[in-house]
Amino acid sequence: MKKFLFFASCALALTFASCKSNSQVSNEYAQGEFATLDDAGLSNNERIFKNALIAYINNTVLPTYQGMADNSIKLADQMNAILSAAQAGDKDNTDLVQKACNYWTASRKFWEQSEAFLYGPAADYSIDPHIDSWPFDQAAFEDIISDPEAMAKLRTEMADGSFVVTDGSEFDEYGLMGFHALEYVLFALSEDGQKSSAHKVGDFTVDQWTFMTAVANDLRNQSILLEASWRGYGRMSGAKRAFLDQAKMLGNTYPYLYEGYAAYMLQPGIGDQKYATYQEATEEVIAGCIDIADEVGNSKIGAATNAIPGSETYQQDHDNIESPYSLHSIIDFQDNIVSIQHAFFGVLPTDASVNDFVKQKNKEVSESVNKTAAEAIVAIGLINEPFVEHAKDPQTKLAIAAVEKLQDALKSAWAVVSGTQWIDEE
Repeated sequence: MKKFLFFASCALALTFASCKSNSQVSNEYAQGEFATLDDAGLSNNERIFKNALIAYINNTVLPTYQGMADNSIKLADQMNAILSAAQAGDKDNTDLVQKACNYWTASRKFWEQSEAFLYGPAADYSIDPHIDSWPFDQAAFEDIISDPEAMAKLRTEMADGSFVVTDGSEFDEYGLMGFHALEYVLFALSEDGQKSSAHKVGDFTVDQWTFMTAVANDLRNQSILLEASWRGYGRMSGAKRAFLDQAKMLGNTYPYLYEGYAAYMLQPGIGDQKYATYQEATEEVIAGCIDIADEVGNSKIGAATNAIPGSETYQQDHDNIESPYSLHSIIDFQDNIVSIQHAFFGVLPTDASVNDFVKQKNKEVSESVNKTAAEAIVAIGLINEPFVEHAKDPQTKLAIAAVEKLQDALKSAWAVVSGTQWIDEE
């Protein structure tokens, strides 16, 4: 089970606005990107953690979410082009859909490589389950398409640019929004299920494309919200701020937009005091790595692999496969491990990183994380696509074992940084 860490003085994101401290987090201490901070009064350990976090924010978190948002904007534009083609009666066009597939793939890669840092905005605003729940709920999709009132509401919201799914909306159902909804209409499996290619525009109705275009607009908005919630609204481009403004995604609903979540990590003890020290913020980084390793091994790969034929949950577990239409399951799993590598070691060879402290204190643990991460990527890559047909292959068990070794190595790294043993929640 995952161990979740909460350092916030207010447990729920929606309560943050009411408990903001008089000592506000400053967003003025660096020009452009988050850069240098005053080392005065810091211990040597805190200085190492601080430098690691600065590189983590600047070179890992922000570029990853920016890449996701940039490609999601292009994807939404392309979906609008597909809708226009469908409305004009263009049925045989695959080029428009192929371009959307390309943007989907690019945006999704950034998303999967962000999953080592699903804490903060992605979790507190429920963005993760909203844009990345699977399997796609085809029945709910068809119910909405056949409901004139629901479609009329959808078109109204699309027309004024306000389409944002919120809790309680009829559109906010598990497996109905986000990447996997779009994957369903963009990628066509061959009859034997061995290959994936772009659908034709005519493979879906205008109403179906209308709904999926709204889904793409929502994914765009959610992706921009992720970037802005880390970077801070004032640090976003005017074009991206315009999307947030139009969708009414404002700071009173999403409080991290005030300063950016990065400011909480880089100025511990100030404002709402989400983190009392740089060490606590660094512990969060490692916890995020442990959590996604657990999910990859036990859920993303493990659910289908360990499904028991004849059990009540067999079909549900068997179908619990991510990215089945694009045949990107294995790539998704590997990109999740890459997200761990980026978070722990940095993206650039010259990056300060969490590993700097771990290596200094326990070189064996540092080497273990490096070795097991590389081995996990290799082991996962040896699983064949389509994953649905190979989930029971012996190689999947080997991959799960490799990911478990990585998780154990990360728990040892947690102990080095925190001075305490990692405890799994029951």
